[in-house]
This record gives sequence, structure tokens and C-alpha cells, in this order.
Amino acid sequence: MGKCMLRPPGAYPPQNKVSPDAQQWFNMVDQDRSGKINSSELKAALVNGRGQHFSETACKLMISGAIQQGMFDNDSSGTIDVFEFEKLFQYINQWLQVFKTYDRDGSGHIDESELTQ
Repeated sequence: MGKCMLRPPGAYPPQNKVSPDAQQWFNMVDQDRSGKINSSELKAALVNGRGQHFSETACKLMISGAIQQGMFDNDSSGTIDVFEFEKLFQYINQWLQVFKTYDRDGSGHIDESELTQ
């Protein structure tokens, strides 16, 4: 028989928790309620600064990654679960913050003068 060892609270990192924002967005994007998001579902949810949907290819690349296999799709299933989605969600939001830093006039475009400021 093995010994039972008690650990103080907080001794283990939180398991299988995602941010409420990421969970809410995941639930909206997962249209078929499969618990996985495919590139078509991601395409339907993502709109660029010009009000256009991202291409199917761009969404596939966001999920699987062309350069780095499994960029967000860790199990190479062609879909992402809520934990993989949270990483993609954070990645997109980081890029959005960088974009907003340069888009000083809030036009949704970065022009040359904004890059040189």
C-alpha cells in the first residue's frame, strides 16, 4: 500500500482552467458544440479590420501552423480544444495590442507616418 501524502493548498498548479473570456469566446465559436474548433468555425468568427472574414487558409494556419507544426493544435488533429484556443486567443490579443500601439489615429490602418513616430 502506498503512503498518502497531504500537500498544502496551492502546492499543485491549477489544472485545466481557462480564463472566463477565452471560455466565453470558445463557446461562441464552437458552433457544433463538439468541444473542438475547426478552421471553418474559426473563419466564421474572425473578422479583420476591414470587416472581411479571414481566409480558410489563414484560419488553418492559425490552428496548425505552417512553420511550426502544431502552433496551437498540439495534438495535430486539425482542430483546437478550449485550452489550445486560449493560447490562440492570447496570441491574437497580443498582436492586436501591438497593432493598436502603431495605429495612433485609430483608423484600423497603419500608415508610414505612424511607423516613424
